[in-house]
Amino acid sequence: MKSKTYKYTSKGTQKSFRLKEADIFVFTFLYYKRHLTTRQITQLYSAFEGRDFSEDSVFTKLNRFSKYGAILTKKIDKRDDSITRRATFSLKDRMVDYLQELGRIPAGSSKRRYSSSISLHTLCSREILVRTLLEVSKKTNTNKILCELDIRSYHQKQKKTEIEDAGLLLIPDEHISYKDKNIYIEMDMCKETNATLVEKVGKYIEYAQKNTKNITVVFVMYDKSMFLAEDAEPPYVRMKNLLFSMREYHEHLMNLPNLNMHICSLKEAGDVISDILLGIDDNQNFEQDILLPLSQRTVGDADWRYAFVETVQTFKEKIDGGLRRTYKRDKDAMQDFFFIFGNENDYRMIARVDDVVFSRREGDEGVPLVVIYPKRKKARDILLMDTYDNVLLLSLQNEDVTIEADEQIMARTANNVHPKRRKLVELY
Repeated sequence: MKSKTYKYTSKGTQKSFRLKEADIFVFTFLYYKRHLTTRQITQLYSAFEGRDFSEDSVFTKLNRFSKYGAILTKKIDKRDDSITRRATFSLKDRMVDYLQELGRIPAGSSKRRYSSSISLHTLCSREILVRTLLEVSKKTNTNKILCELDIRSYHQKQKKTEIEDAGLLLIPDEHISYKDKNIYIEMDMCKETNATLVEKVGKYIEYAQKNTKNITVVFVMYDKSMFLAEDAEPPYVRMKNLLFSMREYHEHLMNLPNLNMHICSLKEAGDVISDILLGIDDNQNFEQDILLPLSQRTVGDADWRYAFVETVQTFKEKIDGGLRRTYKRDKDAMQDFFFIFGNENDYRMIARVDDVVFSRREGDEGVPLVVIYPKRKKARDILLMDTYDNVLLLSLQNEDVTIEADEQIMARTANNVHPKRRKLVELY
């Protein structure tokens, strides 16, 4: 990590501060995002330094910057119904000048006064960015990429004429650019109608049709993880309804090569968006991670074989392959499965499950369909747009399955929209 320090002197109190690279990084982020809570700033320090910081120690530092340094403005909303019930911090004008002197923000950057009111929607939108940066740092073990991410708002990145010409008929809540990836974030507080969300999908489709650049849209659904509630339950029914309603634009969403749509909850947003930024889902190796270890198992009473095949009699839609389970104690007994590869949050992959299931030929109910999800370090909710019979969801991380060592391979049925209410069964 960089160890360079910067000397900053307050003109009013003539008090000097030694600012670290992490401080300058946080102040730059704060310039573009206006207000942040103590916890959000703590997570930014953790992301940049690659280690955990306590909220108390960071608050003490921020308090010092506010009292003596002409660096930050601290605001504590004491109203009983305040959504923050804690301090939020913003930059003072002198620090904006200092960031310009360092070349961290463009010369002549605006010092526009911001509204003193901070909505929960705005804080949640910022929370998505902060959690994403923290996850990027953890997954790469470096802060290098954090400095390369462009977290300015969509309008800050575009000239007025470019915005009008590009034809995006809405303002994304947040926008992240990195290399060839452009991520548009829609923070849904679960107050708008489903029709309004679908209308936004339509506007992004129009935008993608007028552009050649890669566009990834992530709809993030509010949950109480914003307040660190351990039992923060995402709005699964709302997510399912949006996914199902997006079928109105199904052909466009499946076939526009430069548009990708994802849906996730606030508690998983950092994990999902960081994977997109880092291209982790672009490079999944299902055979190496799951199928090959399955075929090489030495535990349990079954031997597994797999084959890649697209066209089978059972389904009109293409699949990815077949699995066969034979039994060591009874060589004549066997169980066949068809499989497709899935993704928990990607519309195309979620819709493909729906397409394949409903393409099953009438009367051909014998062979179950297994949806195989990527091998991940963190468990992740599997979202579906409907419930299905004779479909099994195989996620190693979600069920804590170790293919090489476990006697049984466990999966979930697809009979419930709520992930925790799906029946846990052996792949049998």
